[in-house]
Amino acid sequence: MIKLLGAMLIASVGGYSAVWMNRNAERAVDRLEAWVALLRMTKNQIDCFSLPLPEILRRCERSFFRRLGYMEEGLPESFSALFLGISPALLTEEGERTARLFCEEIGKGYRAEQLRTCDHCIGLFCAERDRLLSELPRKRKRNVTLCVSAALGTVVLLI
Repeated sequence: MIKLLGAMLIASVGGYSAVWMNRNAERAVDRLEAWVALLRMTKNQIDCFSLPLPEILRRCERSFFRRLGYMEEGLPESFSALFLGISPALLTEEGERTARLFCEEIGKGYRAEQLRTCDHCIGLFCAERDRLLSELPRKRKRNVTLCVSAALGTVVLLI
């Protein structure tokens, strides 16, 4: 009886692991979509209202910064502080590179240069998001297959 309970527990851990890994893959796509939304909002605020960058950040809600991967307690004062407060494990390598580029370049030039920076980074984030979206079905299958197979293999070995 105890072996059967242990086997069921191991199988459920394998299933939960697959769900957890799939959720993380979906969150990576959501995080990139949040960055695209931030850049589009920033571009619109610069283009339409010529707002200073700190004011643009103050208009965002706290939950929005969490979607970006910002881990600090308070709201960021600048885009550089936003980038420094992001956990590096929450972005893909290309996403981190694009976020760094945007946060370093925004505010360094005239209005037209800032708009070009926004457009360029939006294109890079969208390309990365599309790549992750195209890989998502294959990742889901792989995660389920590996986790469930490992759990069932462990159960067979224990029984």
